Amino acid sequence: NSTVISGTGPIDAIYSALAKLGLGYVAIIDNDTDNTVDGQPPGTIQVIVKGGTPSEIAQAIYQEKGTGIRTYGTTQQDVTDSKGYTKTIRFSRPVDTPIYVVVNVKRLKGSSNETQAMVQTACVDFINNTKIGAEIVWSELVSYITNQVNLISVKSLYLGRSANPTSTEDIDLTPIEKSIASASGVIVNVLT
Repeated sequence: NSTVISGTGPIDAIYSALAKLGLGYVAIIDNDTDNTVDGQPPGTIQVIVKGGTPSEIAQAIYQEKGTGIRTYGTTQQDVTDSKGYTKTIRFSRPVDTPIYVVVNVKRLKGSSNETQAMVQTACVDFINNTKIGAEIVWSELVSYITNQVNLISVKSLYLGRSANPTSTEDIDLTPIEKSIASASGVIVNVLT
């Protein structure tokens, strides 16, 4: 908030107004191109927020967006202007994006009998604690597992957006996506 409060453009003004609401997450995508980008029409802004009520969010956006700037998003809320006319403001909420993992580990001498459950918990925690819009980095997940679970060797790890993944690539998320994982989506194989 302190950084954007001195901003002069509508994007900075919207950030500042939304920051005052104490929301858990705010991102603004300004498509100032002549083309649709990732589904967002040209000449629009998309505000992505977590928390707050639709009416207070829409009011904050409307008051700061500037004349002629169109809003885009998956949620719409009507606000009333100073002349009594209804204006529709659109914005988006983060979308839960399931991430699946298959990890093959080898227990080293002295490791816990609970290794399988511990690795599964580490994977779920890592993914669920990743910020909205942040990519899932394969090497960071491997590192996290080995830091959380002692005396194991990660032999292979696969990530994906669907069950039984086979990729070792990082997973890019859009600014509107929030990665989530559950124990049922994480398969841990303990190799002998």
